[in-house]
Amino acid sequence: MKNDNGSPQSEAPIPPPELTVPVASVPRKFLIFSILSIVLLGIGVYANSLDGAFVWDDQHLIRENPLIKQGNNALKLFQGNILAGYGKESQAYRPLQMLTYMADYRLWKLDPRGYHVTSIFWHILAALCVFGLAFRLSANRLLALFAGLLFVSHPIHTEAVSYISGRSDPLPRPCRCHDGGGRGRLCGRAPLAGGKPGLAGPPFGLPSDLQGEDR
Repeated sequence: MKNDNGSPQSEAPIPPPELTVPVASVPRKFLIFSILSIVLLGIGVYANSLDGAFVWDDQHLIRENPLIKQGNNALKLFQGNILAGYGKESQAYRPLQMLTYMADYRLWKLDPRGYHVTSIFWHILAALCVFGLAFRLSANRLLALFAGLLFVSHPIHTEAVSYISGRSDPLPRPCRCHDGGGRGRLCGRAPLAGGKPGLAGPPFGLPSDLQGEDR
């Protein structure tokens, strides 16, 4: 197209699709069924990983890392690379991952089963966010449930969940399932005062309206 003066007219960019279907519109019974199904399937698929020991990088990041064994070292985790506590150089900077190991150590000491529980928790939480995002995109609760079940059980995630040092993969996934607002927030951005979006998804906050409709 051209303007009146004959110069080409640039077309307006197509806005991205809005996620307008709230998760809270899912019938309550189906929502509870979906959450339980995803949680139980995730536990069932990865329960055998609980017997796994520390392997490979787990030794450097956890067993032989003095930084995670003292709570007053939390700030130091943000000041160096992922192997700083082990005294090695690395290009990876993952302080949040190391903070989860510090929390694990306070709970489980050096019992690897507890670390596996935490990794499974993050993976299931990500699957629940996939369920919520899929529903908001499709408005189809069966499709959303299938997406959540497929995500939580797909073998492509095996290493990321079963390998404790692979936690860098499932850890940020809940934060990536985000939207631009709306009442039904499984994970995403919630409007703050003045209409500005604010981060309301895990791990920074918990869903505020996962009750669904009572049908």
